[in-house]
Amino acid sequence: MDFPDELESEFDDLMDLVESDARSNPIFDTPDEYRAESQRFDSLSDALRTLSGLTVKHSVRCESLYTELSSQSLKYERRADELTPEEPEPDEPQRAPSNAFSIDALFSDL
Repeated sequence: MDFPDELESEFDDLMDLVESDARSNPIFDTPDEYRAESQRFDSLSDALRTLSGLTVKHSVRCESLYTELSSQSLKYERRADELTPEEPEPDEPQRAPSNAFSIDALFSDL
């Protein structure tokens, strides 16, 4: 069974939209926005992988877009990591002077 001819133009339009989206380079403000975009691209690439099995005519383009989306997803994930502030290393706890046992105080009366 072949992909229905009457849906070819819709499939082409969908591929054009995904391709345009994959090639856009939005700039986000937060690591969370980059991670959300990365997850969205992962979802799109999974859908394309599934769609590529529906039509031989579009399988090469689907695979190419799958690769491009996966690459962009990884790029956004790396950017999110770059923008994530590092956790500060814990400082040595400052020891407060204590009224603990002192040998000097013990022998101070001698």
